Amino acid sequence: MAHAIEIDENGQAKAVYVGKPAWHKLGTVLPEGTVVTLQELLELSGTNWRVLEQNPTILTEFGVTVLDQRALYRSDNGKVLHVASPTYAIHQHTEVAEQAQAVLEIAGEYGMDFAWEAGFSLAGGKRVVYVLKLNRSIDVGPESFMPYMMATTSHDESWSTVFQLLNFRPECQNMTRMALAMATPKFKIKHTSGSAGRVQEIREALKIIPKGVAAFEREVAVLLDEEYTNDRFVRLMGKVFPVESKDDAKKVSPNVRRQSEVGSVWAYDKRIESARGTAWGAFQAVSTWEQHIRGDESGVARAESVTEKFLSDEMTFSNRAAALLADEFRSVLVAA
Repeated sequence: MAHAIEIDENGQAKAVYVGKPAWHKLGTVLPEGTVVTLQELLELSGTNWRVLEQNPTILTEFGVTVLDQRALYRSDNGKVLHVASPTYAIHQHTEVAEQAQAVLEIAGEYGMDFAWEAGFSLAGGKRVVYVLKLNRSIDVGPESFMPYMMATTSHDESWSTVFQLLNFRPECQNMTRMALAMATPKFKIKHTSGSAGRVQEIREALKIIPKGVAAFEREVAVLLDEEYTNDRFVRLMGKVFPVESKDDAKKVSPNVRRQSEVGSVWAYDKRIESARGTAWGAFQAVSTWEQHIRGDESGVARAESVTEKFLSDEMTFSNRAAALLADEFRSVLVAA
């Protein structure tokens, strides 16, 4: 299953979400605005257990031999999660959640208010994910954003312990993998020998989360204030959707069609009307096209769910536009 949400022997999904249900419709769903404590989050997501370890043994004709490797298993049901090397450091997901809880306190110093939004267990507990949401809308000009912060770790060496800012709510394994690949503000700790102690010292490092949100507000405000002409927009589209040669243009390559489609959004789409003519409007044109309009190679808009769009391996055009604009206005953004 693409979602990989843990389902126990009673058919209970080990996941909890506040507000809207997840795309896979699994887990406990709490009403919008429900305030969840850390302990409640652990219990409702079925992750209120710890990882224990034991050196495996084998019995041969010469007697019992203790292996160097360590079997990692769950404290609640004894199921083995992974056989790890001697240098692998266990990061308890409960402690990762405790460190994410610190963001609730840190955020207050920056006038922000994070609250628990989701928690779920993947692949039988081999990977665990928690999500915080900013309960205050970030209103910049005509736009409103609800940033999320993900805290995740694995017990099978599939990924590091990561604290990361996101603009969407991870709900399953695929969405989490996609989030980890994004270049958004994050703090990462590898499961290597000597790293366990660092998990206890990341409170200061986690300040990047609310600082990142504050920086985002400033950057959007700058881009809203920068006039962006049609000529500049055309040049930007040439970089976001490059056409390699005149022959490609004659063939009406996908990027030629994409430039035309985004150009129509820039010129006519009411969803970016309040930002049109600004650098932020240029980004919004690409983002709006990518998330709501982008078609397949025949030019027919695809009837995909939002989740499917997030999981698309071509979901890179908005990031490319953002990077190009950041480079174009680097001096202004640094001064902001």
